[in-house]
Amino acid sequence: MSQQKVFSREELEEMATPLVERIAAAIDGGEYEKAKALSRQLEQECVPMIYTFEDFVTALLSYIYENQGDEALQDSLRYAANAVMKPMHETLVGLGFREKVEVFAGFFRAHTGRGLSIEEDDEKVTLILDLCGSGGRMVREGHFGPPRNLLKVKKGQEITFGEEDFPSYCCHCAVFHHIMPIEWSGKPFPPIEVGSGPGSPCKWHFFKDSGKIPERFFEQVGKSKPFGDSSREG
Repeated sequence: MSQQKVFSREELEEMATPLVERIAAAIDGGEYEKAKALSRQLEQECVPMIYTFEDFVTALLSYIYENQGDEALQDSLRYAANAVMKPMHETLVGLGFREKVEVFAGFFRAHTGRGLSIEEDDEKVTLILDLCGSGGRMVREGHFGPPRNLLKVKKGQEITFGEEDFPSYCCHCAVFHHIMPIEWSGKPFPPIEVGSGPGSPCKWHFFKDSGKIPERFFEQVGKSKPFGDSSREG
């Protein structure tokens, strides 16, 4: 005995249609309130998915750290950096200064929800993540305690920016944006100022003259600033 269908053909087609296309169609049809609702739906669908994958990655990193230790954790992140981040790095460093800032701002608009603010002074543009959509979020939501019990790296070292009890997920920031870029091209990209306490904002700095990146951004990951570096971002 066949059961009655749950969805109409139109409903199935609508569910399979990308939301950006439905938003565009609503605008073209003058259905502006519908377009607004679909825009909010797009955010509600995408941001939790990003968070779920971040938690999944953190669980994997926690397992590596717990079972194989600090060195294996760094090795796994270095492997990922070379496989995934290096081609991206080579593209991004070739962009102009304005384009670099715009690319990262686009990334963090998705990454932080509404937690991004941006400041500029004479020497740099700074992207402030409050709330950081990954490690900061997990700290504030208690994911490093019961019931998830994701792990923090106990010892301060290069992959923790020298900080103790550092969220295992956030170690990728030290490797992807400091350690490996310094080895690839001589400087952090971009330099990150980690929050001063659990879940506090991180700041991503884009120096207009990359030769003026302070030495502390090298030293906190066990590196030295090249002597006489006066290159500019452009």
